Amino acid sequence: MKSLVKEVSNIVKGKSEPTLDRIDDLGGDLYIKIVKTNCFNVVMYLIFLILTAGFLNKDDNLSFISADLYFTILSAFCCVGIIISIIFFTLYIYSKKKEKQISLSNLKNTYRFYQIFDLFSFVSVFVTIFFWIILFMVSPVEVSGQSMENTYHDGDKILVWHMNYEPFKNDVVIINGQTYYGNTEFVIKRVVAVSGDKVTYQDTKIDGDNGLVDGGMILVNGEVVALGANITLKSYQTALTNKQTGETYYEDGIVPEGFTVVFGDNTAKSEDSKMVGLISNEDILGVSIFRIYPFNKIGIPTR
Repeated sequence: MKSLVKEVSNIVKGKSEPTLDRIDDLGGDLYIKIVKTNCFNVVMYLIFLILTAGFLNKDDNLSFISADLYFTILSAFCCVGIIISIIFFTLYIYSKKKEKQISLSNLKNTYRFYQIFDLFSFVSVFVTIFFWIILFMVSPVEVSGQSMENTYHDGDKILVWHMNYEPFKNDVVIINGQTYYGNTEFVIKRVVAVSGDKVTYQDTKIDGDNGLVDGGMILVNGEVVALGANITLKSYQTALTNKQTGETYYEDGIVPEGFTVVFGDNTAKSEDSKMVGLISNEDILGVSIFRIYPFNKIGIPTR
């Protein structure tokens, strides 16, 4: 097919002078090439249309367009693609049935259309795949604040996986902040305990600037996850409280089903479960998988 396009290009640019029969053959072949390419595109659109249909009820705040809008755009692409295929296949059948030769002028116009079509075809398929990935799989998010230092810093840009995600311990996750922080849209924290984990509290002494000071530590299954003068029995109790319902779980310390406990890596400057309580898994939008900015820190951050 590349040789076809190259030969037509040479004719259009005047580099060769074929017979009328050859022009006719090339014109028909170019019609079929447009139809074949377009049918491939339509199949691609249909595949992503079917995949999108399974997510129409998905409410994902990380996506900047809705699944409904994307479904509508894909449907429009399919319709346009089918119409183009019908038109050019009809032209091919008509020219062969009537034994009508394609003129050089007609071949030039078809080739110009093919050039525009080929560019649009590539861009539309690329955009279809790219936006589907962003809509349902991976989205870019910018970190704001100091709560995750020294893992992430203010202004860092990360990629977040948000397709069918379930929280795991030690994951850095993006939370729907409006439920817990009011006007804050997204919040980034680390999962320290998931359903079934046992969270406990112990008083301790902390090395401060002026010697030992009273403090506390929070442990998950016996492992320390937070330590400092700002860790108190009250903050521990808050971390195991569902603030939306008022239910408490600090009596036995077991994280209830469907909830997680999240802390910031910079414990002293983090508003997390110690202030806002248990986080529902439904409000965890995705998990950080890769840092894309700043460029000198590109990669998977380690704690």
